Amino acid sequence: MYFTPDVRVCALLAEARDVVIVTHIYPDGDAFGSQVALAEALESRGARVRVWNCHAPPERLKFLDAGGRVRIIRPEDVPCLPDCELLVALDTSELARLGDLGAFVTRSAAVKVVIDHHIPPPRHGFDAAWAEERAGATGLLVFDLIDALGLAPSPAAATALFAAIASDTGWFAFSNTTARELSAAARLVERGASPADLYRHINGGSSIQRTALLGQVLASVRQELDGRFVWSLITRRQMTDKGIAYEELDGIIDELKNIRHALIVALIVELGDGKWKVSLRGPLHVDVNLIARRFGGGGHAKAAGYRVSASGVEAVLADLRPELRRAIDGPPPAEEPPRHGKEPKPCSTRSRKACSPRSARPSSRRKSSKR
Repeated sequence: MYFTPDVRVCALLAEARDVVIVTHIYPDGDAFGSQVALAEALESRGARVRVWNCHAPPERLKFLDAGGRVRIIRPEDVPCLPDCELLVALDTSELARLGDLGAFVTRSAAVKVVIDHHIPPPRHGFDAAWAEERAGATGLLVFDLIDALGLAPSPAAATALFAAIASDTGWFAFSNTTARELSAAARLVERGASPADLYRHINGGSSIQRTALLGQVLASVRQELDGRFVWSLITRRQMTDKGIAYEELDGIIDELKNIRHALIVALIVELGDGKWKVSLRGPLHVDVNLIARRFGGGGHAKAAGYRVSASGVEAVLADLRPELRRAIDGPPPAEEPPRHGKEPKPCSTRSRKACSPRSARPSSRRKSSKR
């Protein structure tokens, strides 16, 4: 156990028999792997589980869903979706990030739970939440929940969880990698995950079209602010010409992080209809989440993003540059002081009442969610 699950979240999952699991638009390895693993674990307890997404994952991640659990929901399907007992949102606490499924979540009469490791905005619309910003991936929190429910992940679930954690930690190379993530990875290998096979599937499965687009991104990279800001651009025409779907762009920005002296890296993607996606990375001390939140986005201190409407890439940059100067020229954030002492005891169905069905029953007194 690496983090202690929120008591009510754990209890609700222990009791639920009809569950829907959703995640953010354009799911990445962490979001998709977490969905698959949690669905399999809950199904092993006899629950009926449906996994719904607005977008398919990148092609190289689809093998994680060998059982075909994940259903892609079209906008016209949303009004007809059947309700459920418990609705779980993974890897995001923002209704807007759920895309068309946000409307289903809003109208659903289900109890609504969110499990996330991003720096959270107010979680309007959810009944219970477990957000742990120190976790390197949502997959680590899902692993903790599976432990707390007294379950052991199957080889397929272990594979999905390893992919989730490895994806969000840059294969354990990013600064969000700690002993917790490495220990979890070792346990998942013992449960059947194969790092070599996963790496080949995920990082060795790029199409020739994506590889050619990556070449164009690297060839057009630009430096500003004395080399401290590095950015590149992907236009809609480039994606159309090469037949590249948006979800296949995942990971391209990380290739820019290796440029020497870069404090902030941006990949600007033209979405069409005057909309742009700006992905930000802070390889060193700059907190890019603070920048993204200025534009209504968010994420992590070293990886964040936002969407914006603008007349062109120069308009996007004109708004972004003042925030970059402020972030780069300001003092680096103070380091978090080391934590001492033992972690709280884990929530376990075998040793505590925290995950019991009784804990999930409504109380006459309103309780705040632990985080």
